[in-house]
Amino acid sequence: MYHDDAARQPYKNPQYSWLWLFLVITGIAICVPLFIYGSEVAHSLRFADYLWLAPLGGILTGLLMGATARLGAVTGLTSSMIVQRLFGARGGVIAFLGLMLASLGWWGIQTEFMAKVLQAMLWEMYQVKVALPWLAIVGGACMATTSILGARAIGALSYVAVPLLLLALLLPWAQFSGADLAKIMAFVPTTAQPWGLVLAGIIGGWMGGVVVMPDLGRLVRSPQQAFWGALLSCAVAYPLLLLLSGSMSLVLGEVNFIVLYPLLGFGVLGVLTVVFATWTSNDNNLYSATLPLVVWTGWSRVKLTVAAAVVGIAVAAWGAFSHLLTLMVWFGVVLGPLAALMLVAHWQRPHWFDLAMPLPRWRASLLGVWGLGVVAGVLTTPKEGFGLGVLTLTTAPTLDAFLVTVVLALLVLRWGASHARAI
Repeated sequence: MYHDDAARQPYKNPQYSWLWLFLVITGIAICVPLFIYGSEVAHSLRFADYLWLAPLGGILTGLLMGATARLGAVTGLTSSMIVQRLFGARGGVIAFLGLMLASLGWWGIQTEFMAKVLQAMLWEMYQVKVALPWLAIVGGACMATTSILGARAIGALSYVAVPLLLLALLLPWAQFSGADLAKIMAFVPTTAQPWGLVLAGIIGGWMGGVVVMPDLGRLVRSPQQAFWGALLSCAVAYPLLLLLSGSMSLVLGEVNFIVLYPLLGFGVLGVLTVVFATWTSNDNNLYSATLPLVVWTGWSRVKLTVAAAVVGIAVAAWGAFSHLLTLMVWFGVVLGPLAALMLVAHWQRPHWFDLAMPLPRWRASLLGVWGLGVVAGVLTTPKEGFGLGVLTLTTAPTLDAFLVTVVLALLVLRWGASHARAI
């Protein structure tokens, strides 16, 4: 079952279909933070607006995810190898740290979420009080197993868990009535979030996944299958999950609605949903967190995965999460420009990603473009999202940061070739 996945060279034997990628990405999406994020968004605007914002955000996310999945299939390289070819041997270290911290931090956050929800549910069902650190330690250790085994184990878990998780989300709807539907559609928030900020959060919450999607796309049989598997998951499953989560939270009057499953008669199902929802998402987070370290150090992926899991479990046990809506927007602001650079550079300079070509130490101009893209996102993020809010472009800061980076990258790579020379 163990699979090393050839992290430091092009993957030469892709064997998975678009359905494998669809299920793995959908499994990643089905997680407790997404349930809560979907619920928080539903409480921050009219549901009628949510009905079109969620699909629009899913389609835009899917196009970006499909593009980077295709990039992985075309090059056969992990996201870590791609950013190393993009920024140079030393410049790539900066991106390595960003990729590793984003994936590992999200792994710890999800583990913490799982532990908190399980703690509340176990008390509600059995009046059993379990210390949060112990739930984080046991849960994190179990989830690390599929990350250690690699892509085959991640895919196998998704094939089993994703249909069960979708069923678990749909079953409570059988107890809802027409009056509940009317309650959902009649909801009006006290203070509505701007549409652009909501859209930025929907896209930005997946931007880490967009950046690391070559890790999975390289394992798919063809670039076309990689593109469509990623696009369909984000365009169909992602908005469906957001709307299901948001509508259930409005009916039940609880943002963290999973803790109310015991009151609906689904106590055991609720526990299984929390565990498997976190597991199918977190195994890929830990897998992607260790690939930059493999490329950087050349050490064994298994040993690095175990070490990263220990760090992530410590983060979860300590408790490090707050401001989910803001975090989702900032993921997009920081990582969106990186995704744009990966795509534009491969379009304009495909030979850079041939491992037979010499690897420079730095491509400082592209690091500068990344920084300017992030600045553009900060300038266009409203103050309620902890940005400066001094500019308005598309009204969605994630898209602003991405599009500004595309323009700047084209200027450097196409019309300013002398400034893109390696050092």
